[in-house]
Amino acid sequence: MLPSVCRVRCYRFDSALTGLCLLAVTLPAVSAPFPNAPSADAATPQSLTSAQAAEGWLLLFDGQTTFGWHCQGKNAVRDGVWHLEEGSIAWPFSRFGNSWEMVTEVAGPARLYLPHDHVLEHRGDTFDQLQVFCDGEKIRYEGKGFSRINAKRPTGPPAATIGITAPGPQPARLRHLRLRPQQLQPLWNGRNLDGWTVNRADPKRQQARFRVTDQGELLVEGGPGDLVSSVHAADFLLQFDCRTLGKHLNSGVFFRCIPGQYQNGYEVQIHNGYKNNDRTQPLDFGTGGIYRRAPARRVVSNDEEWFTVTLIADGRRLTTWVNGFPVVTWEDPRPPHDNPRQGYRAAAGPFSIQAHDPTTRLLFRRIQYAPLPPRPDSHPAP
Repeated sequence: MLPSVCRVRCYRFDSALTGLCLLAVTLPAVSAPFPNAPSADAATPQSLTSAQAAEGWLLLFDGQTTFGWHCQGKNAVRDGVWHLEEGSIAWPFSRFGNSWEMVTEVAGPARLYLPHDHVLEHRGDTFDQLQVFCDGEKIRYEGKGFSRINAKRPTGPPAATIGITAPGPQPARLRHLRLRPQQLQPLWNGRNLDGWTVNRADPKRQQARFRVTDQGELLVEGGPGDLVSSVHAADFLLQFDCRTLGKHLNSGVFFRCIPGQYQNGYEVQIHNGYKNNDRTQPLDFGTGGIYRRAPARRVVSNDEEWFTVTLIADGRRLTTWVNGFPVVTWEDPRPPHDNPRQGYRAAAGPFSIQAHDPTTRLLFRRIQYAPLPPRPDSHPAP
C-alpha cells in the first residue's frame, strides 16, 4: 500500500472573493464507515438506488466526507449536509466529457459555476433541487430558486466541471450532488470480439478463454491471459458492468498500455475481497483501486452480483467509482516516463481485460467510454 499523504495546492481567486485561496487536497484513505452498496428501493439525499447506479449515476458528494473535493474556507459535513461558510468548493481536475446530467440540492445563498461561463445563484433558505444538462457548449437548467447571473468564475482549477461558492455571510448548504455522463461510445459491441484481440506478446500467458454468451455478455475464463482493444485513448471516461462468478476472484482493466506489450499500463482493479470483515480494508487494492498505486477506500461491490465501475483518466488524475460511490482519487506524482511501471505515462494506449489465473471466471457487459478533449491546463506534478 502506498503511504498516506496529503498534498495541498493553492489557487487565487480574481473574482469578488479576492484574497481567498482554493486548496487542492488529495486525502489519504480513511477508515470511517461508509454506506454499503446502493439500496434497491429508495435513495436518501446522499445515496443512489441500485437502478441509478446501474444507469451510470455518480455520487460527487458521499454525504459523510469531502472526499475528492478541493476545499477552501470554513466548511464541514454534519448529519449528511455540507455546510459552507464564506468558502468555496470545486470538483478536482477530473472532467466528465462533453455531455452529462447533474442533480443537486442547495439551501442558503450560493453560487454554482458551470461550464461555458454559466453562473447560477440561489438565495432561498430552504433546499431546492436543480437539474443541469450539458450537451457540448449548450447548458440548460431546471429548478426553482435559481437564477442566472453575470459573475466571473474563480480562476482556480481551470478544468473543474463545477464549482460552488458561499458568498456569505449566511452559510450555503449542500445535501445532494450526483452526475450521469451521457453519450458514451461502445468500446465493445456486445455481439462478438470485433475490435479486440488476444494478447500474444507473452507465449506463456495465453491460457485464457474469451467468448460472448447467448445473453450478450463477455465471459472471461482461466488465465493468465489478456484481451486488447483496437481503440487507443489517453484521457477518457470508462464505464463497464462486471460480475464475478466466484469468491474473491481477481481481474482488472488496463489502460494507457504500451502497444505490443503484455499488460504494461495502469490497472483499475477488480477484487471484491476485504480483511477483518471490514470493507475499508480491501484485499489486493480492492475493486476500483488503481493496482499498486492507490487502494479503494471501501469495497462497495459484492461477488456474484453485477456492479458498475467508472474510471476517469484525466492527465495525472485518476478517479474511480463503484456502483456510483467514489472510491479513489489519485494524482500520479512520478516524473514522466513512457513506461507506466517506471513513471507517469500520459500517452494514449489500448485498453485490456485481464484474465488473472486459472480460477478466473467473470462476465462483462456495457463496456463504453467517452474521450476527453485536450486539457485546458498543463497539470504539472505536485
